[in-house]
Amino acid sequence: MRSPGGGEMRKMISNAPAPTTPLPIGHAEPEREAKPRLEKLPKATSPAAILACHRFWRAASDCDQAIKMAYDPTIDRKHWASVREQWRVWRHNAKCRAELCKTEGLPEPLLTEVFDRLHSIGHQWKNACDHRAGHKGCDPAD
Repeated sequence: MRSPGGGEMRKMISNAPAPTTPLPIGHAEPEREAKPRLEKLPKATSPAAILACHRFWRAASDCDQAIKMAYDPTIDRKHWASVREQWRVWRHNAKCRAELCKTEGLPEPLLTEVFDRLHSIGHQWKNACDHRAGHKGCDPAD
């Protein structure tokens, strides 16, 4: 396209988003979950340890889903039995992934963070089951 003044004009798309500008260096969004960031890892950390760590956090996220369902009033007894069974699978998976982090040599303080989160998940599940027992019945031993 030529402009009336003779120069080139860029074609503008009317529904295109405005160009993005980078955020200032000091501005960052808060994280939803305290996951270890790759920048914290020493360069000598093995790829297997990093993978085990990522898999643990995924398993922990699955456990969080079951915990949230315990507080959901729309979950009936039949569905709750299914959630409890799924919790057992997810909890076992999280335990195995945490142990794998240890076996693969995930460095401190990340290893401590993983096992602290594993303990926290168990505590949150117990509280969620206590809440559920007060409303619809639950066995916290799951």
